[in-house]
Amino acid sequence: MCRESYPSRFLHEEFISTYATICPEVPIKFSNKEDAKKVCLAMLQFLKIQDRQYRLGCSLILLKREVVDDMERKRAALLVRHAVVLQKTVRSCLAKISLSRKRNSRHNLQAILKAQSILRRGVAQSKYIKMLGVVEEVKKRMSVQVGESNQPPIPEPEPEVPEPIQEVPMPIAIAEILDEQASSDPVMLTEECREPKKTEPEQEPELEEDLPLIFPELKVWEPIPEQEQVQPLCIRVQVRASGVTEALLFDAERLAIGFRKAAFIQEHKSFLHSYPDTFNGPSLLKWLCEHAGRALFGSAAITERNQQLSRSVARVLAQKLLAVGVYRQVKGNTAKPFEDTAALFRFREDEKNPSLLNGRSIWFKAARDPLYVVSELLYKMLCLRVDYPEKNFKGSEDLALFAAAATELQIVNINELPRVHLLAFYLNSYNLMVLHIHAFLGSVDGTDFSGQKVRSKHEYQYMIAAYNYTLAEIEERLFSRILRANCPKNSEEAKAPEPRVHFALSMGCASSPRIRIYQPETIDEELQQAAIEYLTEFAAEHRMPRNQKVPEIVLPKIFDTYKDDFGATKQEVLAFYASFVHPPRLREKLTKIAKSNNFVLKYAKFDWTVRINKVCQQYDYDNQGANQIKQAPPQKKIGNSG
Repeated sequence: MCRESYPSRFLHEEFISTYATICPEVPIKFSNKEDAKKVCLAMLQFLKIQDRQYRLGCSLILLKREVVDDMERKRAALLVRHAVVLQKTVRSCLAKISLSRKRNSRHNLQAILKAQSILRRGVAQSKYIKMLGVVEEVKKRMSVQVGESNQPPIPEPEPEVPEPIQEVPMPIAIAEILDEQASSDPVMLTEECREPKKTEPEQEPELEEDLPLIFPELKVWEPIPEQEQVQPLCIRVQVRASGVTEALLFDAERLAIGFRKAAFIQEHKSFLHSYPDTFNGPSLLKWLCEHAGRALFGSAAITERNQQLSRSVARVLAQKLLAVGVYRQVKGNTAKPFEDTAALFRFREDEKNPSLLNGRSIWFKAARDPLYVVSELLYKMLCLRVDYPEKNFKGSEDLALFAAAATELQIVNINELPRVHLLAFYLNSYNLMVLHIHAFLGSVDGTDFSGQKVRSKHEYQYMIAAYNYTLAEIEERLFSRILRANCPKNSEEAKAPEPRVHFALSMGCASSPRIRIYQPETIDEELQQAAIEYLTEFAAEHRMPRNQKVPEIVLPKIFDTYKDDFGATKQEVLAFYASFVHPPRLREKLTKIAKSNNFVLKYAKFDWTVRINKVCQQYDYDNQGANQIKQAPPQKKIGNSG
């Protein structure tokens, strides 16, 4: 009934206003109902609608549903086309306006840069002209002094000895004139510049025609270990003027102690945060300026010229103390921290929970041999653990003294160590860090360490040779896993350098190897002993079920965690394990199973229970253990190459 009837009904005026847009050629002009009816009829004829699809009455027009749907589609398509054109026009106008603004801003920026370049060039030219005048004036003074010295002496009464300040050497003369002309880069003077030298006379520096270059430099004094083992770490402020180099040494330890006694350290608050035991950069700079002024000029440090030079020296001292780690910046601007009043610093000794275990203080003396230092520290820690097995060292004085002694590792030189010495150094450093971490956390035997294993390997650090090492980074140095990952899997380069190292690295837990002090001369035998000791100790967990077609072999968890270090396949892993198993009959049986490749490997659970006393006790080999070492097949010895 709906299809046969005319469900859509419109008034003539309503039909014309709605669908006039799709009939652009029909004139829309009417003044009465008759004219409106004629316009509707013309629109229907323009749209080519059949007579049976509509009925036109005196005031209404009746349409079938398909006719109305067709007209609505045409009307919607027409409106979409007009809307797209309108949006395109508006967007084009907006893009043109944005492009015009960007062009204007670019032109303005180019104009500003050009003006700045012109001003800077003018300022640089004026400074250069002034410096040329300085050089000419210095030449005149020197020529006058030389001319007076060449004249024959006139017999007169012996004049009074002039003060040292009146006889101004060349660097001070240049500094005075630069200061009078408001030079932006003051010269740092030394103690040798204030008094005439009593040593042998040196050749006077030749004056160059160009501008003399005076560069203040800062270097750390490196004493000779054999001769000056107790010399403190000093900061040298070096001055180079026309080929003459002079320097003044500042004791870094005394500077730090003196500033701490000046009572500038206090609690600072910023918004909702509190920073205890901190000081700001300007207070440090002011104190160093006064100290440098007294060291450089004595009682004459109060003059404005000398204060400007002292501030330059103080800025260099503050930057170097920050660089060597006497204190660290807590907050504030890092570009110019000592001029920013909001920048705060804290001494290493005042850190509450430091992740750098040996960074609470700075080693100010000459460092000894690195292998000797780490061996001595590990021996001290082992003695503390063995002598006081039940003591909690967290926050104790013994741990603080040990951390102070461990700061010597900060400046040891490991760059020239041979490969074998470096291997022993990293092994001892790893075990030393593990024991230090347990002491710092207050670990006692019987507690679960599984919640701290990730943090211990990746967060706590040791500063060694001016670089912060974590346990994970030391493992990377020993096994080079990142480099091996890029090599073909079955190639020689993809194999671990020394898999037996795993039996020498301890985490202080029940399933960890014992700790020993490794020496480069006997490290091959010691690694062999460590491997046999570890695999013999956990031999009770290795079983081969009988009456099964496929043998089941249970290995320690370490073979699963680091499976790539022991071999590329399960055959290689089992063959490596079998090389350390005793008695020989069991070793031969496991080797035969490994060659058949008909077995299943399973792994025991790693026990993360803390057992510090167990891993710190020295392993005493009995006759049976010594025979096991002799019967074990020889491993590839460690050489100095590769």
